[in-house]
Amino acid sequence: MRFTNAQMNDVLVWHQDNDTSNEEAAVYFLTSYPDVWSQWLSDEARAKLAALL
Repeated sequence: MRFTNAQMNDVLVWHQDNDTSNEEAAVYFLTSYPDVWSQWLSDEARAKLAALL
């Protein structure tokens, strides 16, 4: 699994600026960067997660 420092920085800044939980920051990452995380999953897992989001 890989993501850029800029992507991580974006999530951390959003997390701090919005005073969110770690779980909310994870959801922010998932909804903001589907092109990144979708590469980490099988087709079936990707479809299931995308349906939840």
